[in-house]
Amino acid sequence: MSWTNELYQVYENFHDQTEFPVSMVPIYHSSTKVQIEISIREDGEFSSARRLTKEEELTVLPVTEDSGARSSGIAPMPFTEKLIYLAADYAKYVDAKRAEECHKAYMEQLKDWDESDCTHPAVHALLLYLQKGSVMQDLIHAVGSDGKSVLKWDESSGELGKDSINGVDQGKAFVRFRIHYTDMLRSSETWNDTELQDAFIRLRREQMQDMPKRLCYATGEDAIITYKHPSKIVLSSANARLISANDDIGFTYRGRFSNKEEAFAIGYEYSQKVHNALKWLIALQPKNPFCDLSLVIWSSTMQELPSIYKNALQLADKQDEDEDEDEEDPPTIGTAYADMVHQMIYGYRDKMEIPDKVMVLGLEASTEGRVSIPMYAELKGSQFLENLEYWHLSTGWKSYYSKAKGYLVNSVSPYDVILCAHGVEQNGKLTCKSKLFGSEMLQLLPCIIYGKHIPSELVQNLAQRASAPLAFDPKFYNHNRVLKTACALIRKQELEKPKSHHGRLEGANDVDKLLDLDKTYADRSYLFGRLLAVADKLERDTFDAGEDRVTNAKRLWNMFSVRPYYTWGILRGRLMPYINKLGKKADRYQIEMQEISSMMSPEVFSSTARLSSLYLLGYDHEMKYLFTKKEKLSNDETAKNGNEEE
Repeated sequence: MSWTNELYQVYENFHDQTEFPVSMVPIYHSSTKVQIEISIREDGEFSSARRLTKEEELTVLPVTEDSGARSSGIAPMPFTEKLIYLAADYAKYVDAKRAEECHKAYMEQLKDWDESDCTHPAVHALLLYLQKGSVMQDLIHAVGSDGKSVLKWDESSGELGKDSINGVDQGKAFVRFRIHYTDMLRSSETWNDTELQDAFIRLRREQMQDMPKRLCYATGEDAIITYKHPSKIVLSSANARLISANDDIGFTYRGRFSNKEEAFAIGYEYSQKVHNALKWLIALQPKNPFCDLSLVIWSSTMQELPSIYKNALQLADKQDEDEDEDEEDPPTIGTAYADMVHQMIYGYRDKMEIPDKVMVLGLEASTEGRVSIPMYAELKGSQFLENLEYWHLSTGWKSYYSKAKGYLVNSVSPYDVILCAHGVEQNGKLTCKSKLFGSEMLQLLPCIIYGKHIPSELVQNLAQRASAPLAFDPKFYNHNRVLKTACALIRKQELEKPKSHHGRLEGANDVDKLLDLDKTYADRSYLFGRLLAVADKLERDTFDAGEDRVTNAKRLWNMFSVRPYYTWGILRGRLMPYINKLGKKADRYQIEMQEISSMMSPEVFSSTARLSSLYLLGYDHEMKYLFTKKEKLSNDETAKNGNEEE
């Protein structure tokens, strides 16, 4: 099925469901941010007014075909509207063109609704109030909860002052209405009044029943066709539309059709259901770290799905909260990590129905007026979860976590991958352009949802950044973050090679592959990376308490990755003062260097070829080994001393 049909099915199946945290907007309605709320009585008398907070401002409102797609021109919304449409006295306080025309068009539309068979007490109350022509005056004199006027008025000029409400110029504010009825059983919140919504739906259907019908290309049935589709799909680009055909110069159709009627025809109600379902799904999505790319992921049965934005430990934490289980120790070895990931994914799979599908839809505001779909995918729910599990297993990496005071295995999130590959260090933090996030995420998505191989260009970029530690401030550990992320993806790339020394990662049973030091691995790059780590650790051991400077290994790192044999000669010479300073404590480092070097033939060792990205794995593996070995030796010595004292 196409993405439109899948969204249509979402509306049909879930538009009246109440168990979700967000309600779906009904057809012939939309939602927008509203800045002011006016309370009136049923007889049309003004009661009070207030400014809305950002948490309250999203409001459901009825719309017509024209007002729902309004970008310019006069097209009033039937109930909730801007001040220029509502206030007969708007021109007294704001210098605005066509204010009288806007108000007249709004009042005529509202009066037609009130005189129809589909009217509602709220419509009549609002009509009575607006006929008084005192909206602006009431808002200027009304005092909000902050003790100040709802609208700020400059007495000297007689016009509204320069003020904004939640970032919107107060003269351009939207207003919603609360009606206080004598019948206390009626809802005063007109934006949540289902009776009022049903009344408007009946009104629009009556008004449109005599309109001609044509073949709807989406359903294959005759329907009332629309070419004015809703905007505000992606809130970051409010005027952008997903479907439009308002260009008759030839650019849109490119010679294939002579007019938009030949290009496509979609039923009005079908369009409403598709767009409202999409807005609802967007509202249900977890927080999106990619500003210019909105990802909408849902299952056909609306079963909860794990977030693709998080790493494995973050997902496991949420799983623990949902299941209300005792917190388990985080995984320190690959098998424990694989069990954790499998149990986490199984928790979602166990609740999923057999025919369940998962849809992944990417939305991107390509221009101010257009929303593009750079990606759409449909796959079985079980396959989606299986691929997500493979992503977390194949990108697992062991890193030191200060809170846990030890090494834990964890996967990398796509956000961290992109930030480490392209981020720039500013004030101690890595930052990245928002547009770059979206384009890079589109490359990573197939790896996550389809299990595809990681793009080699991305791995190469991470490896190059990890090979330049002097490009980062040593105080903020950003180079270490880039190194760990690079190692995770290099490991994934290596395990996916058909002739890899370690073999492809087939499942949870062999997830330990390339997680820890492999002393039998004789790859030249891997071995040189180990040598670099030994040199780095040896010099670090000579640091005084609190000393934090750049080691020679770090200084020569980049050159070492290009000319390892030549650079190793320089680095080996610079280590002599530190070897002498350590004395016998340096013996284990020298033995380790000798063992590593002996695994390469003289020809291989002296080769002028640059190192592959595997040297980073060798470095990180060896560094972890040296740190953990030192801790073990220290513990053994403590135990030995204790026995002697006894």
